[in-house]
Amino acid sequence: MAIKQSLQIRAESQLQLTPQMRQSLRILQLSGVEIDQEVVLALECNPCLEQVEEYPENTLIDYSSSSRTVETEEPIDISRTYDMRLSRDPDSDLNHVTGTYDTVKQDTTLQDELLQNLSNHRLSSKDAAIARAVIGSLDERGYLTAKVDDLHELLVNQINVQAPEIEAMVHLVQTLSIPGIGAYDLADCLRLQLEQLGTNTPGRTAALRLVRAHLPLLAKHKFTELIRLLQIDREELSQVINLIRTLDHAPGRHLGTEQIHHVVPDVYVYRQEEKWQVTLNSTIRHRLCVTTHYQRNLQNQDTNTQEYLKQKMSEATAFIRGLDQRTATILRVATEIVLRQQEFMTEGESRLKPLTRREIASALNLHESTVSRATDHKYMLTPKGIFEFKHFFTTKVGVNKGEGQSARAVQAQIRKMIELELHSKPVSDSILSKMLADKGMFIARRTVSKYREQMNIPPANQRKSVL
Repeated sequence: MAIKQSLQIRAESQLQLTPQMRQSLRILQLSGVEIDQEVVLALECNPCLEQVEEYPENTLIDYSSSSRTVETEEPIDISRTYDMRLSRDPDSDLNHVTGTYDTVKQDTTLQDELLQNLSNHRLSSKDAAIARAVIGSLDERGYLTAKVDDLHELLVNQINVQAPEIEAMVHLVQTLSIPGIGAYDLADCLRLQLEQLGTNTPGRTAALRLVRAHLPLLAKHKFTELIRLLQIDREELSQVINLIRTLDHAPGRHLGTEQIHHVVPDVYVYRQEEKWQVTLNSTIRHRLCVTTHYQRNLQNQDTNTQEYLKQKMSEATAFIRGLDQRTATILRVATEIVLRQQEFMTEGESRLKPLTRREIASALNLHESTVSRATDHKYMLTPKGIFEFKHFFTTKVGVNKGEGQSARAVQAQIRKMIELELHSKPVSDSILSKMLADKGMFIARRTVSKYREQMNIPPANQRKSVL
């Protein structure tokens, strides 16, 4: 078969994104914090861009009607609707939120604190080197990841050290901070914490015996065998287990490096005069404009300067347009989300309806990828707490009177059922599936198991209480 070359002419249409469109899409995807950084950078790099200090009045949106009309009213004092400290009342719907504007930042690591405490001890250079090696071998939980032999092999090429010296420094490290730090495993961690308790602590002696030799039996809930081995009755075993539950299985995480970044909501949702309202967070709205100084004096500049200023004015205009489009898109998407999830705003997670980005995109005549960008790292403050926009998108499972149920609503029902179960007779996944079916939610047992595991709830045999 002969191979030959040929030229062909073909007409086709393609959608090409202009640089301005690419910039608008990138700006839309940025979070509130990233937008702040972007604005600061733009103000520094573009002399034709300036910030206006005055903010417009809040724009309120009425979700109760399908028209979703926009009403301009006087600014609302949001602090009257939301206590920014957020209630610590355990019955409050907001008790899981640490604070709208709070920032929890841990500047020191576990190793930093232990090394600081170690400096308060007068040690020889050899002991200090051993102690530093021990501290360097701790993981984020505070557990030692190296045995004495491993530490000896690590240090033997640097200093002349013996195993008893390493063991002595391990014991010292275990006393430098909160109990449990420097343990070899979970049993050792619990033992260190129990030993710090007073000798008169009820259940302490039996608890020490349990964690030293019988912890696997406790994990398997072999209560009858534990009663026989520890030679205690059922009530005493219950006391021992309750004592062990007060201990920390990973004490090092209290001194970890993880940072909780503060979250500033992009929009507020609240009820006013029997209607759900939304307003943009005015504290993160940026009022920018193209400076008039260079516009007035543009003709007085040389050719190169004129070209430079024209380019910067064009960039400033495009940047401002991108910010305005971002604000408008976020507000439209938030409006549509609340319109479809009004029951969630009043009754919580159990009333969350199935919703996809495609449905929002279709309702607003937007591309699905645009909705995805508008919901990425965007937050909404509701009467039930602060949630990422993505939280309101959930898949449809089961059937309830002809309507699909959201996966999160089913999870909320499972959690509620487990909370109401008898501790002496926990409900199995099969029974949970039947109970859900009685409510019109036909969920397979394996799906119930998957949702339970996603909520970090142990199976029925591990939830069973001693008494």
